[in-house]
Amino acid sequence: MNAKPAFRRSLLEAGSIVLIGLGLGLAYNTFSSRGIDLVRKERQLVWSSDTTRTNTPENPSRATLINIDEAYKIFREGNAIFVDARHEEEFKEGHIKGAISLPLKKLEGNPDLVQGISKDKLIVTYCSGVECELSIDIGEKLASMGFTNVKIFFSGWLDWQKRNLPAETGSKENL
Repeated sequence: MNAKPAFRRSLLEAGSIVLIGLGLGLAYNTFSSRGIDLVRKERQLVWSSDTTRTNTPENPSRATLINIDEAYKIFREGNAIFVDARHEEEFKEGHIKGAISLPLKKLEGNPDLVQGISKDKLIVTYCSGVECELSIDIGEKLASMGFTNVKIFFSGWLDWQKRNLPAETGSKENL
């Protein structure tokens, strides 16, 4: 009979320790510069065809989404840099003709990689397709670095490949 109150007390103490640990962990996470987001921030992506959007100091330049038709039109015009955000191995297996490989981690590790590119140069980022967010991540990163003309080719490599548009294999050493 004496074991039941002792068990309850032990359970209560264990629960208290867990709650205190959880509270301390959440507090640390909230105030630490290395904390993680507990709730994913909602992305607000805009299609480039949305003509109501304007860039102002209150609404700085952001990367905008484009579809396959617009991406191919830009490709044919030849005045843009196409940035493949996938892993370098995937890039080597096949990519949009003339594209460069620039995974986000590589850019974050060495921001000088894009130092020689004019901030107003048209840049089109892409990755595998609509299930892949790497093109969005790198597009937003480039926009945050001051690039003012960044487009995100939303349907990406899979759509490009499916339509049999100009592609190549191998690696590219320079930007």
